[in-house]
Amino acid sequence: MKAFFYSKGHALWPDDDEAAKIVQSMGDGVICEVEVKRPRSIVLLRKYWRLCEYVAEACPGVETKENVDHILKLQTGNVHIFKVGETLHQRPGSISFAQMDADEFDLYYRRCVKVILELFLPNMTEKSIVEELERMMGLRY
Repeated sequence: MKAFFYSKGHALWPDDDEAAKIVQSMGDGVICEVEVKRPRSIVLLRKYWRLCEYVAEACPGVETKENVDHILKLQTGNVHIFKVGETLHQRPGSISFAQMDADEFDLYYRRCVKVILELFLPNMTEKSIVEELERMMGLRY
């Protein structure tokens, strides 16, 4: 069973009727195993793609946000390694919601910002990139 809960104090509370039904069906004193995963933020995913677009526009030769995405995946180690015959190959990994939870994507995003500052925009700071993205996305005025 999968359900969503929110934290309040030192407890988890059902986030919807379905989660409440699951808890009620268990009865008092029942121990269950819980794997905590924070749902991904669509806002942070949009911010990631806007960052890729910003780098593509600012850096001649990169051409597209998809190219930036692939470079970031390779540079941060988000790769899928496979073997054909005796030769190892790698391709960019996935950042899909199914592949990364919120904590994993937050960490990946921070690594991407560091790579961007090192490879593409060495004259900018993390703060200036964040401010520019927020301005472009209408999150900062």
